[in-house]
Amino acid sequence: MDSSSPSHGASAPRARLPPLASGLPLVGSTPQVLANPIRFLMRARERYGDIYTLDLGVQRMVVLNHPRQHEHVFLTKSKNYLKQGALWDAMRTLLGNGLAVSQGEVWKRQRRMVHPQFHRQRLARITSLMVAAIEDQFERWDEQTRAGQSLDAVPMFAELTMKLLAKSVFGTAVSHESVETLRPEMLYVIKYMVPSMLTQSLPSWVPRPGERRYQQALERIDRLLFSVIEQRRGEPGGSDDLLSMLLEALDEETGLPMQARQLRDETLTLFLAGYETTSVALAWAVHYILEDAAVWRRLREEVEQVLGDREPTFGDMGELKYTRMVIQESLRICPPIWWNPRLAMEDDEIDGYAIPKGSVIAPLTYVVHHHPDVWKDPERFDPLRFASEEGETRHRCAWGPFGIGPRKCVGVEFAMMEAQLVLAMFVRRYDVSRMAGPPVEKAMLGTLRPKAGIPIGLHRRRS
Repeated sequence: MDSSSPSHGASAPRARLPPLASGLPLVGSTPQVLANPIRFLMRARERYGDIYTLDLGVQRMVVLNHPRQHEHVFLTKSKNYLKQGALWDAMRTLLGNGLAVSQGEVWKRQRRMVHPQFHRQRLARITSLMVAAIEDQFERWDEQTRAGQSLDAVPMFAELTMKLLAKSVFGTAVSHESVETLRPEMLYVIKYMVPSMLTQSLPSWVPRPGERRYQQALERIDRLLFSVIEQRRGEPGGSDDLLSMLLEALDEETGLPMQARQLRDETLTLFLAGYETTSVALAWAVHYILEDAAVWRRLREEVEQVLGDREPTFGDMGELKYTRMVIQESLRICPPIWWNPRLAMEDDEIDGYAIPKGSVIAPLTYVVHHHPDVWKDPERFDPLRFASEEGETRHRCAWGPFGIGPRKCVGVEFAMMEAQLVLAMFVRRYDVSRMAGPPVEKAMLGTLRPKAGIPIGLHRRRS
């Protein structure tokens, strides 16, 4: 196979199907994937090339491992590859018609309304809300460190980002107690996404383990969200949080605001998009900078030079260049959203291979981010990969933790600002040490998470 051949938009009658990865009767490669998905996927690319067919017994999918193939699916022929299939059906049970999962005219209308809310001036108004939430959580960590507790970076940052997002999305309308009540429900619905995807094709009468608990979690989340939306609709405007901005948004064609159900879907989409992915990215970032004293030192020097002792502002984000590169490299080496499946709506051809209508397409962000033809020494954590000179020569689809093309997440800068603020304030405030524990390993679950956590010790720096 010539892995350097270009993608083609038109179907070729004689094009062959992508090679099939070897497996067992009935179950295909499922046992190998379950045993160690990262090892399997990386070795499969080496053995079969940048495009191959993966048999999982109940389903086959075409795996794409090169940025030029991702460009074809997400940019060149994006209208042919839609968010349909088991994963997206499972996510719609949670997000309804939120921007991440809606399609067609609904998606176009919502994007027109939501996208302007992430304008720089809007983000600048949210910065102070974020900073206040971060400081509040730091006070909690200070109490824990005074008590001599070892902390796990994964739930630690998850708790912080949930409070930060509650403040950014809902402002003062959601109390601390409500956030604490909401957190286990959010954790459960995220965890349930993978089993929900795997059971989507089962008949309705077949019991689904965890389904009842999932529905209960949704009901509790909905009660809180609809209550907040109703409350805020009766209040005068002027708040800086994202819900206020969405309440003010009008459809440019009809002049109408969002209905309560759509507001629920969009706020929950924003909440989940900024919660799980950002918290995991921050945990991974801390893990990797603890591995390299030079990275930690340079990061702290930049933060102290840019911020000194004052609180960060939106204007500082452009000056915290190395901080941003650390986040970008964390998202490269451990992309929380490690794959981005689509369904082929018509026959197509990629790299000379036939893609029949109805094929499940599996572009693997993780493998692209570790592709040796794209990234030099891809397993090494090196924030300077994102210095402008090197980045200018890289394929435009080589880095895609937020998606690529028309369906790229509208909240990219919101998420990056969130991560920059947390990391900058974190390294300025604390000395961090690695605590004893099992080796840190990657686990491909709903997101790419540390398998057994990241135990750390925090020590408040002396001013």
